[in-house]
Formats: sequence, C-alpha cells, structure tokens
Amino acid sequence: MSQFNSVEYLNDQVDKQYHNTVESIHKNTLNFQPFNQALANFSEEKFWKMKSLVNNESIEKIQNAIKNNYFSYVDLVLYYLKKIRDEDDQYNSVLFLNPKVLSEAKEKKYDDGNHLVYGMPILVKGNIGVKGLPLSAGAAVLKRNIALRDSELIGNLKEKGAIILGQTNLSEFANYMTSNSSNGYSAIGGQTKNPFGLFDVGGSSAGSAVAMAKGFAAATIGTETAGSIIYPSNQNGIIGLKPTLGSVSQDLIVPISKTHDIAGPMTNNVKDQWILLDAITNRKLKKPNFDSDDLTGVRIGIIKNKEVIDTYRASDQYILEKVKNQLAEKGAILKEVELDNKLFSFDISDVLAYEFKEELNKFLLKDFRNKSINSLEKIIESNLKDLKNNTPYGQDLLEASQNNNYEPGAIKKDIKNYQEESSMIFVDVFRSYDLLLTISNYMTTPYACSGNPAINFPVGKRETGEPVGATLIAEKYKEDKLIQTIHAYFC
Repeated sequence: MSQFNSVEYLNDQVDKQYHNTVESIHKNTLNFQPFNQALANFSEEKFWKMKSLVNNESIEKIQNAIKNNYFSYVDLVLYYLKKIRDEDDQYNSVLFLNPKVLSEAKEKKYDDGNHLVYGMPILVKGNIGVKGLPLSAGAAVLKRNIALRDSELIGNLKEKGAIILGQTNLSEFANYMTSNSSNGYSAIGGQTKNPFGLFDVGGSSAGSAVAMAKGFAAATIGTETAGSIIYPSNQNGIIGLKPTLGSVSQDLIVPISKTHDIAGPMTNNVKDQWILLDAITNRKLKKPNFDSDDLTGVRIGIIKNKEVIDTYRASDQYILEKVKNQLAEKGAILKEVELDNKLFSFDISDVLAYEFKEELNKFLLKDFRNKSINSLEKIIESNLKDLKNNTPYGQDLLEASQNNNYEPGAIKKDIKNYQEESSMIFVDVFRSYDLLLTISNYMTTPYACSGNPAINFPVGKRETGEPVGATLIAEKYKEDKLIQTIHAYFC
C-alpha cells in the first residue's frame, strides 16, 4: 500500500504524465461534427450568462435555473460541449462523445415530478457500456467494440431521464494492464492531466475526476476495484463515493474482479452524490438529512495503525488535525482507533490475476459488433504487433493473468476467507464507531476486501497546490452516513 504514496512512485508518475508523455497513433480525436452548427449558433454571450448558473453548481440549482427558463436542457448540453471543445485538449479527460446527445436533450421537458437527474448531461468512465459507443476500456484493440445495448447502470440513469454526454478517459483496462502504468493513460485517450498542476492525476477513474473538476458535465461516474474512485477524487479536488459492493450492477462494465468491482458517483457537490447514487443503485437506501449540519454524538474513529501512518506524506497529519477539528465543531466525537492488523495483511493480487482472465474472457463474448478480439490471449497477441502504440508501458499484468495457473478452488477459498475476516473486523469496530477516518487512499485494500463503502472529499491543498482529501468508511449500505457527514462538514 505504501508504495503508491512514496516519493519515488509519485515522482515517477509526474515524470510519465508531464515530462516524458507518450502518445499513440490510436488516440481518438473527439468528433464535434454532429454539434458544429448548434455550437456555432450558441453565442459567447449565452455561454457566459450560463456559466454563473452552471459552473460548479449543484444539480438542484441547475434544475431550478431550467425550471425558471434561464436556459433549456439543450442549452445545458451545448454549454458542456463548448467547454469540452475549448478546454479538454489540455487535459484529455473525455474519451468519446455521444453523437445523439443533442437530439436526446431536445426531448427533455422540465417537470417537478422528474427525478433530479432528469435531463442532466452525465459523463461515464470508458469501461462502462453505453449503447452505440465503443466499450474499449481505453485499449486500442477494443476501439471498434461497439456496445449493442446499455449496461444496467446506464439503463437506470436513462430510465430516470439522464442524458449520457459521453465517456471519460481512464488508466487503460482500469489500471490492470501493467505494473509500470502511467495513471490516467490509455492508447485511445492519451494522458489525462491534473488541472491543478504537475501532480499525479490518479487512477484509474482519472478522466471522470478531471472532467468533474473542470466542470465538463453535471456529474460523472467512475469505477473502482481498489482505490480507483477514491484516489483520483483525492488528487483532483472532487467528491468520490465507492458504494457497498453489490449495490450497483456490474453488468456490461469491463471487468477486473467480480469480487471487488463497483461503479460510483464523482461530483463537485455533496447532494449530487446522493442524486447519482439513487439513480444508479439497485437498492432502496436511506436518504441523508440535508436540513441538518449537526453531528452531535457521531462517533468517528481516526485510524492510527502503523500501516496507515507510515504512508503519510508531508503535511498529512496537519491536514488531518484540521479535519478533526472541523468535525468536532459540528459535534462529532473523535477518538483514535487501532484496527486489527489482519486488515493490512490481505493480498488480493492473486485474486485479481485469476478473476481478470476468467471474467474478461466471458465479457468479450457479450454484445459487441466486433468480435475478432474475443479473449485475453488475443488482446495480448494483438498488442504485440505494435508495442510502441498499443502498450508503451508494457502489458505484464495482462500476461501474468493469462499465464496464471491458480487452482479455482483455492482462489475461491482465499476470497471467502478474506471477505469474511475483513467484514467481521469492520462489523466489530462499527459497534463502537459510526465512521472511520483517514487521508487519501491509505485504507484502500482493507475496505476493498470487505466491500464496505468509502467516500473521499476535498479538505485542502498541500503547500505545492496539490489537492488532498479525507476518506470516511462506513458500515455496509450506510452511504447515507457518509454523505450526511460530509454535508455537515461543508456547511
């Protein structure tokens, strides 16, 4: 865990992302042709009038502006398209645009009875199936794999009226391609870059985080196997929620591990977290009380295990103290807690290597127009034909997964053991605490093993200007507690 926060690792990432970047011949150029006429008619005056009503505003406020006829859903789509066209070439956060987005927006009419996500342009990570768009996970060999249907997650969003604006860039194969990866790089999308400066952009949901930070959509969706929502949210100053495992469908999302994969909302606004979660989840969850900023009696454990503290970067302790003080001012009871060290001994690498091959091979036989690449073995073979453009950082994780000879029974036993053990440790600690608190991605593997929900929210910047966030972990299906707490924190 500590290697991902070490000075050496971070310096290497900055070097790859900003000083020695690579670009593939497969890099996609965003197609604005379907929107050119509409954008030509969308005046600068209109754009700037909308900016104060839209930029970094909550979905609720945007809906109120539409209700009061300040602009339409079509105008909102054009606003985001213009921002992407004019600004994203610096950041490479958007992978593909939905060519039908304007016609879909024209069908939307405001109604008080609509779900709040209705008519909102949403960007989703490029490993999530959207009918008519490539389901590529950023890989050159999958660039022509067009999804013939929507994933269940996208179906849920569309059922409530959301508009899919497009897909975001990502660390290729959600950062399960090479151990030498550059966070936020894919052959199709190029190198995603942090809008705050020469800092690690984080992976693998880098595009969703940057697009949200830049205000390219009303909200974005990312996915996480172990830290891929939490870490890029931390690095780009937004709010990212990793929901309880199983509460959001894995259907038609390019897999790494069915034992860990989950999609979740990435937003600038706390209430938007709930709006998006409610729109994508398959469960009925308790709604937070947004009328209160009182945390009186909420018990928050500050994780003090050596395995966590030893990963702290300069100023982390100072930042954490500020967060503790602000939570205490709202009435929270904060106390240091040392968790069972077993939580930090679980190694999920064998599980990922085994499940990636097993799940991807099944996945590649689903719902694609182009079935020429229908196995992990064929992906590896195709990449080898042009390593410079297909896999400039290598593909050792793909190869290790393809060549794994793990015995299925043993792997499944390992999964059962660490899920049960980690879950019981969290169950035990949540008898005494309502939430657990740490910084950044320092608890990723433990909550990934148990399937507990976690949320990262911006709490400041380092002296260099690099964003930093705090992470709260809750009991399973207690996302409302996470959202309620950071709502109070920001009030």
